[in-house]
Amino acid sequence: MSKLTSRDLIHHFANQTKDKERSGDYSYEGRELCFNSRTIAHILDLKRKIVLIDRTFSRKSAFGNGNNWDIIKHSFSSEWLILYSDRISSVPDTLTKEDYLKYVLSTIKNEVVNQIEIYIKQRNLITTNCYSQYCSVDRSSNLQTSLDYFSKKLKLSKRAILNHVYTERFNCIVQQHGWSSRDAQWDSLDNTKPIKYWLDPTKWFTPKQREVLEFKKWKQHWMSKDKDINDINKTYREIYDDPVLKSEFESSITNRVLSRQATRQADAKAKQERNQLEAQARLDSWLAGSTTYNNFWNIPIHLRISPTNPNEVQTTKGVTIPLSHCKLLYRKFRQCVDTNTPWFTNGHTIPIGVYKVGRIACIAGTWSIAAGCHILYEPQIESFIENNNLTHWRK
Repeated sequence: MSKLTSRDLIHHFANQTKDKERSGDYSYEGRELCFNSRTIAHILDLKRKIVLIDRTFSRKSAFGNGNNWDIIKHSFSSEWLILYSDRISSVPDTLTKEDYLKYVLSTIKNEVVNQIEIYIKQRNLITTNCYSQYCSVDRSSNLQTSLDYFSKKLKLSKRAILNHVYTERFNCIVQQHGWSSRDAQWDSLDNTKPIKYWLDPTKWFTPKQREVLEFKKWKQHWMSKDKDINDINKTYREIYDDPVLKSEFESSITNRVLSRQATRQADAKAKQERNQLEAQARLDSWLAGSTTYNNFWNIPIHLRISPTNPNEVQTTKGVTIPLSHCKLLYRKFRQCVDTNTPWFTNGHTIPIGVYKVGRIACIAGTWSIAAGCHILYEPQIESFIENNNLTHWRK
């Protein structure tokens, strides 16, 4: 077996394959993963599968090598509940509901910030004539969805979360002057409001302010499509207040926009095809032995023989496993497929390196193997067999 890499160590930690390990600056002992002396992840509850990850951690280079919080996140299977913190301080041995509440709040903090920034932009659109197409006042927020999710998953009182008050200062860009200039005006807010206040935008402004906002949002929407679209020789306010003019105006602009969209869609399709070819080229390069790391999260997991050790297999998620284990697992996989008999762990395990197979089953018409954070599908498994002249494994 080759030297343990930091990527392997992170996967070992996520699967708790050993009590402790070290690889360079990375190490874990029990449920705590560290970079030097800094805690970058902590498994809060192994039975319920809850992990806390330092969202500020990043050691990735310009070439995509190295690790960051996203690498740690993707080392855990979809069964895990991921919580985040800007920094992980000491974690108590016995966690209370208040502890989990603190971790939930740190996880949704960015979404609270997003909601506050929406308020700042809307407030400034009401009081100024800033119509920046770069700062949409209608940007969506997932805050309510996150609150519902964590409240249900952790059995936490939503009221306890909603009563929390952030006392931080938030900043956002509220104006930019065209494409050629990078000048910007900034605005900020000392927030002393509870989260429940930011969940209900109807309470942010008076009815009169709301009417001004709706007009300016409408004006901003149509201005953002084309600065030279107003050829009716009327002010935007006059058009907005006249239902007939407003309908004609919107219809005229919509037709122009549809024409431009058709051109853009054709260009986008061509670009997508180029991106797919480039992505396939990167994958082909990796399969051929490239050591440059690429982000393969959005494609099915692929396998290759290690370019430095012919007795090992590597995955696009950065895990290394013995070739001999793959041979035994593949034969079990073929047996399941050929007999149409799924296999699920039930006291008996199938080892694959330091990991354990959870299931071999046909999901949505495709046979797959699930092990740790990996789900390997039949097309990619068989492609590995064919590309590496391993068809004799089928016998």
